[in-house]
Amino acid sequence: ARLDRNQVLGRSFFQEVAPCTRSADFEGRFRRFVANGSRAPERFEYLFDFKFGAQAVTVELVRPSDLDRYYLLINRTQFGEPRSNGIPAPLQSELAPGEALMGVQRDAAERRIVQLPSLFFAGLKATCDRLAPQTWPIFCYDWGVEWGRRAAIDLETHHLEADGAALRELSMRRLAEVIDAWCREQGLGKLCFDFSYSNKGCLVVALERSVIAEAVGRLSAVPGSTAPTAACSLIAGCLSALLSHVGGHRLSACEYECCSSASQCSFMLVPHARGALLETLVEGGLRDARALAERLSSSARG
Repeated sequence: ARLDRNQVLGRSFFQEVAPCTRSADFEGRFRRFVANGSRAPERFEYLFDFKFGAQAVTVELVRPSDLDRYYLLINRTQFGEPRSNGIPAPLQSELAPGEALMGVQRDAAERRIVQLPSLFFAGLKATCDRLAPQTWPIFCYDWGVEWGRRAAIDLETHHLEADGAALRELSMRRLAEVIDAWCREQGLGKLCFDFSYSNKGCLVVALERSVIAEAVGRLSAVPGSTAPTAACSLIAGCLSALLSHVGGHRLSACEYECCSSASQCSFMLVPHARGALLETLVEGGLRDARALAERLSSSARG
């Protein structure tokens, strides 16, 4: 709906947030569902109207057994052009007029954004070093996974609207172009995907001009390891979440080269079951993609 949750909480769903649902097919069905006391979910199809286009959805009405509340579970199935005979939902600017004067910035999809200089990452790294030394890769990887899960939803929405296709319906090369474009739009750098090791169950991704690595600078080595500390674990976590979402199974990513000590940042993604071995090999000093893929492949065969 491109509406900020903070602006819709507490408002009437049928009257203010989604006026296109004021019909017997939606509000009437919901009222009957509440009145009959049924615990069985009810599902139906509907067409939402927005000023930026119509959305075909499936709606499921659910009443939890232990809560006195009701859920509308909505799944988009198709985007369309705006309808002249529809009652469109309000835009974010209509729900919260004048918010720009309050320091609120939004992108073209009405998502709230914050502009930050690259020094933000340098400050975050300095804080990690001071308060919890050597935790940067662990902290950033988990942060990246959470970020990547949310980014996957944004990318799905964009391509359902633009192309009528879900991410997993795209070819791998087209998907690589989509993720690279997203990365460049964020100002994070340029991604290059290498599929030459896919027959060994590995995917290699290089990141050129990483804003994080350039901001953080050269990193010291982890004690007991011959591999440099990975500056871009945030990107590794994000890639693992994005590609896990598309592939439908969990992947692990490891940064085996960083441009703080090499010409570019390089990541390898493998099935999660082989993630611990990949990390062990990298921490042991193995930083060649072909050698890593061979070792991982031979271990899987063994």
